[in-house]
Amino acid sequence: MKAFDSSSTGIPFGQVNLATGGSSNIPWAGNNAILAEFGTLQLEYRWLDAFINTPETADMRKKVENIYDILYKMSPPIGLYPYYMKNQNSGSGLPTFANDHYTFGAMADSFYEYMLKIWLQGGKVESMYRYVQRTRNANESCCIISCRLERVPRMAINDYFNGVGSGFPNSLLFFFCLHLQGDV
Repeated sequence: MKAFDSSSTGIPFGQVNLATGGSSNIPWAGNNAILAEFGTLQLEYRWLDAFINTPETADMRKKVENIYDILYKMSPPIGLYPYYMKNQNSGSGLPTFANDHYTFGAMADSFYEYMLKIWLQGGKVESMYRYVQRTRNANESCCIISCRLERVPRMAINDYFNGVGSGFPNSLLFFFCLHLQGDV
C-alpha cells in the first residue's frame, strides 16, 4: 500500500519504486493520478479481504473503498469525473481536478465499469456504488447522449465531453445509461 503512503488526499499514486518504496504519478500523465487506475482497485481488495480476512487486508480494503467517498465529496460539475486528478494536498485535503476532459473512453472507462461491478459484488445494496444516487447531472448528461446516439457520429459524441480517442461503442454507452437510470 506504498502508493497511498505519501498521498495526503487518500488517492494513491500510480507507480511505486520497488527498490526505494517511493511513489509518484506517471510523468506522461502530467504527474496526475488517472481515474481508471485508482478507481478500479476496489473489486480485488474486497475479494482479498473476504478470503484472507486479516487486519492488514481489512485496512487495505478501507483505503481503496475510501476512494469513492473522496470522489463523492469532490462534487464534479456535470456529475462525471475528469480522467486526471491531482492527488497532492490542495489545502482542503481533497484532490483537485487536473483537467476538464470527460470521457467514457481511455483513462476513465474502467472506473465506470468497476463501479457497476462493485455494486453487483456487494449484492446491489451498497448505495455508494450506485451512480444514479450520487448525482442528478450525470443522469441528465447520459440521457442527452443516449438520445443523440443514433444521429451523431461516435467521435462527436466523445467530443461532447471534451474527451479524446476514437469514441466508444454503443453497447458500453447503452449499458452505462441503463445503470444510471437504475434499470440493471
